[in-house]
Amino acid sequence: MNGKELIVVTGLPASGKSTLANQIAIHKGLSRISSDDIRSFYLYNSNFEPNIKYSKYISAMVFDVIYLKAELELTYKNGVVLDGIFFFPPGWERLKEIADRTGSEVFFYQFIGSFETLSTRMKNRNNDPYNSEADIEVLKKHWDILEKNDFQYPTRNPDFLKLNFHWEEIEVKN
Repeated sequence: MNGKELIVVTGLPASGKSTLANQIAIHKGLSRISSDDIRSFYLYNSNFEPNIKYSKYISAMVFDVIYLKAELELTYKNGVVLDGIFFFPPGWERLKEIADRTGSEVFFYQFIGSFETLSTRMKNRNNDPYNSEADIEVLKKHWDILEKNDFQYPTRNPDFLKLNFHWEEIEVKN
């Protein structure tokens, strides 16, 4: 490895991932790529169709942009911090491919917490500029998808562990 770092901060809405991702990026002098920022750009930018609705297609596009930007950052710089919900195997595999192509190490910070804790945190959000526009309905939607898919946090999934990423779980508290 050449000392390059692909730092991934992931968790459900209101878990604190954007706050931590921003702090890491500032501390290490790295760029931060946020799924919220990219999604907002495409959904709310006046240069695009004003009636675009969030969908699986838009979500896939957002993450394609994240992976492309991450690989560019890692090709020309020492690292990058990604901020988003990287909960499913295809995303982990893409991160692994990018790390392999750029000679980078992956550091994966996984926020975990109950629905009750996350919904309380969401209700108590202040005007932090790093908070997404997600609300309780968005949190509930994500939570329901995860439950329907018999979800396991990445850091507790054997397929994830085979990727040999550095990882840490961070428990979300009120």
